Amino acid sequence: MPNTQPFRPGYSTIGGPRPHPSDPVGPTIEDLPDGGSAPPAHAKPDDREILKAIGELHKKLHVLAKNQKALSNQLHNLRGLIFDTSDNVILAAAYLEQVMYNVGWWVQTGDAKQSADTWPKTPHWR
Repeated sequence: MPNTQPFRPGYSTIGGPRPHPSDPVGPTIEDLPDGGSAPPAHAKPDDREILKAIGELHKKLHVLAKNQKALSNQLHNLRGLIFDTSDNVILAAAYLEQVMYNVGWWVQTGDAKQSADTWPKTPHWR
């Protein structure tokens, strides 16, 4: 019987306790020094700038809506193709099972005329 160790929370599988999340493991993140190169902020945008920004946002949202609709249609079509392929795989497996059964029957009986009469019909592929 293999020697298995019981699961103990707080211990890793390699051995020993896991490091505490507050322990520094790698380089620490430091604040960037203020370079003073940031552009000055506007006190208040005027109405023309606000309307322009709203117009640009409206155009972008319209393009996103079109793209979302196109992607939704493509995914719907892909879903149908996947279902059809799955159905075809099931039909093919059943068809091949019938063919193999009939081939085995023909080999045992040796009757070539019976093979034409008992050949399974080809399924309707999707």
